[in-house]
Amino acid sequence: MIGFFRKIRKKLADDNKPLKYARYAIGEIVLVMVGILLALQVNNWNELKKERLIEQKLLRALKEEINSNINQIEQGIKMQIGYKKMYVALLEDFANLDRTIDPILLDSLVEGASAPHNIEIQTGVAKSIIATGDIRYLKNDQIVEFVRMFEDKIVLVHQDFERLTNLYVNQLWPLENHRVRRLNRAHDQYYWFVLELPKSPYKTDWDGFFNDIDLENTYALALYEYTGIIKREENLLNHMNMVLGIVNAELVNP
Repeated sequence: MIGFFRKIRKKLADDNKPLKYARYAIGEIVLVMVGILLALQVNNWNELKKERLIEQKLLRALKEEINSNINQIEQGIKMQIGYKKMYVALLEDFANLDRTIDPILLDSLVEGASAPHNIEIQTGVAKSIIATGDIRYLKNDQIVEFVRMFEDKIVLVHQDFERLTNLYVNQLWPLENHRVRRLNRAHDQYYWFVLELPKSPYKTDWDGFFNDIDLENTYALALYEYTGIIKREENLLNHMNMVLGIVNAELVNP
């Protein structure tokens, strides 16, 4: 095409027709510019296509991580609600002067309420997206905000459990060890220890147990901590389900 215009330009120049020559020269310039713009447009389209493919790959990895974390949090909340019920049952007995002492049930409640359970939340994909700079490929602002703030939210959850664990180690377990004969409880858990343990010739002083104000207050603090943990995890779970819906909407084949 360009060669065709050059032949016309040469013929017009040879025929001494400057006006027509100028018109064709301008046309040739316009043609070249259009060609350049088209080439740039194709290049931009290819770049956008490449970025879109990268974004889709990141979204699929993010979806897998979110799904895994949702399952972990759901299981964790169920367990923590179970622990919370144990604390409520114990505190009801502390408040009830007409309580019925059932050593087997009380052993079970004390043992069950003395095992804090943390959840393992994965952050590898979110961290990688930030560390590699791939976050620039994510177009949805809500997903970008989730990736940027995700680790901070997880830190808050871990801080909750760290505070609860310190309560167990520094307050609850030492108080229980002064009141509860764990050997009797362990004797009934062959499936865990896989060995025969001797049974203590003594029984737990449950009256002394329920008269211990420090023990009662510590169970109340543990109940408070579990209530806060459950609320934070429920909020995190709702947020992750919301983001998962957005990720699915952004995926070509969710």
